Amino acid sequence: MLPDFETLMNSCADDIYAYLVVRMGNRFDADDVFQSTFFKVRHFLPSFRGDASPKTWVMRIAMNEASSFHRRKGRELPLLTPEDALPQPGSDATGYDPVRAETIQDVTTGMRQLQGDLRDVLYFYYYGDMPYEKIAELIGKPVGTVKSRLFRAKEELKAFLEAHRDHRTE
Repeated sequence: MLPDFETLMNSCADDIYAYLVVRMGNRFDADDVFQSTFFKVRHFLPSFRGDASPKTWVMRIAMNEASSFHRRKGRELPLLTPEDALPQPGSDATGYDPVRAETIQDVTTGMRQLQGDLRDVLYFYYYGDMPYEKIAELIGKPVGTVKSRLFRAKEELKAFLEAHRDHRTE
């Protein structure tokens, strides 16, 4: 059964927007890509075949729109972590933790260094809490490719963090 546009948007808008804020690097560009994503969803919803779940289909459109936006701009924008899209440390009762803030900043900087395909897999696995099979379906690659990209992403991020930590202690 074909979902109606409003139900589909309500079911996945928050996840799509959180991903786009991280991918785009700022809320202004994320807003633009979010709008173009759901414009395309509305336009192409009648042709949705149901090969994937509706949420996966929408996420794939968002990924394509984000890539198109970056190509049009001709540059990658800074990557934010989900913590940047959510309330900042200190906005709750736990208070500001400078060590945690520094670690988040280091991870954010390290993720910026990753290629887009590695960064997306790392995001979907850790921040999106998706299993390998779901990520494979989303990016249109075999599960083995997802596993190897995740391994490479973690290795590259680890190397960056170790080098960064060593540089800071000198």
